[in-house]
Amino acid sequence: MDRWPSLSVVVFAYNEGENVAAVLAELLAYLRARADAWEVVFVDDGSTDETGARAAEVAAGEPRVRILRHEHNRGIGAALQTGFAAVQHDLVTFLPADGQIDPAEIDLFLAPAARADLVTSRYASRDDTLYRLFLSKGLRVLVRVIAGGRAPSQGIYVIRREALRTLRLRSESFFLNLELPLRAEKAGLRVETVTMHARARRAGQSKSSGLRNIRIVFTELVKYRLRG
Repeated sequence: MDRWPSLSVVVFAYNEGENVAAVLAELLAYLRARADAWEVVFVDDGSTDETGARAAEVAAGEPRVRILRHEHNRGIGAALQTGFAAVQHDLVTFLPADGQIDPAEIDLFLAPAARADLVTSRYASRDDTLYRLFLSKGLRVLVRVIAGGRAPSQGIYVIRREALRTLRLRSESFFLNLELPLRAEKAGLRVETVTMHARARRAGQSKSSGLRNIRIVFTELVKYRLRG
C-alpha cells in the first residue's frame, strides 16, 4: 500500500481563522496527490471568529470536504467525536487546524496502517515551552500509573473505521486522544507506533494547555480508571 486507498481526515478548529485556509489548502494538496478515495470532515467547534467562513471558502467546489459546526465550544474530544461519527472511508485520522502537523507526516502511518487496527505516534521533538513539555511528560506518566496504558499517544493517529466503531469513547475533552488508545489496548486491537515531527503553529496560541484543561484531563483519567 504505497497510496492511501480510502482515507478520512477530521480537521477540528476553534477560533483558528488565521490558520484554517492555509492548513486546509495544504491538506487538500496532500490528499489529491497521495490518496485514491478520500474526504475531509471539518468540524468548527463553536468558533466566534472567521474560522467557519474561511473553511467554507476553501471547500467551495470540493464535494469531498464537508463542514460541520457546533453551536458553542464543546472541546477537542467533542469535535473529534462529531467528526468520527460522520466519516465514511476505511481509515481515519485527524489534524488540528493550527498548522502544527504537516500533512506529509501522514505518510509515516501508511505501511503500519496496512497491518494494524490503530497506529499511534510519539514526537521525535517538539518546539514547546518548558512549561508545556513538563505538563505533557507528567500527563504521560499519570496515564501509565493510573490507567496502565502503554501505547504512546502524543501526535495524530490512524485507526480503522470498523475498529473505531467498536470503542465506547466518552470524552469531550483532550482526554479523548488518550482514551482511544487505552480502550484499543483493552479491546486487544493491533496497535503500532510511529515517530513523527511537529512544527510551530502558524499563528495564535494553543487553547489546550491551560491548567483548567489539565485538571479536566486528570479528572477524566481517574473516572476512566474507576469506571472503565
